[in-house]
Amino acid sequence: MRRLVLLVTLLSVLPLSTAVAAVRHSGRIVALSPDGQTITMGEMGVWTSLGNRTTREVVHLTRGATLTLVTRAFVPAGATEPLATQPIQAIDLRVHDYATFTIERGGDQLMATAVDIVRPTEPLTFQMAATAATHGQGAYHASHTM
Repeated sequence: MRRLVLLVTLLSVLPLSTAVAAVRHSGRIVALSPDGQTITMGEMGVWTSLGNRTTREVVHLTRGATLTLVTRAFVPAGATEPLATQPIQAIDLRVHDYATFTIERGGDQLMATAVDIVRPTEPLTFQMAATAATHGQGAYHASHTM
């Protein structure tokens, strides 16, 4: 009986200790496999000194990963939905896209279950930033240029 209680206790604790919490990583796509299933991301670490650089992380898409293109919808000031989303495929990913990955660790690999993509468009100028700010589109910073 004592062994049975010990076994049940161990089995009830095991799923808790092996559960993996999903974390989010954001960066710029710097390389892609031809099928888009393996992505190399440049991610900025904690900014604590002038010597910081981006780190490169290799991320693999899970079989059911959801990929979403997020774009700014220029709508009248006060609108509640300033972002538009649409599903995309792995082959639609591009180098230089900004990506936020929902990651689970699969052994020694980073496995993405979801990816949100923000695609750079035309370079943002000071004039565009001023126009967006005066039309209620939020504050843009001119450093967001390609």
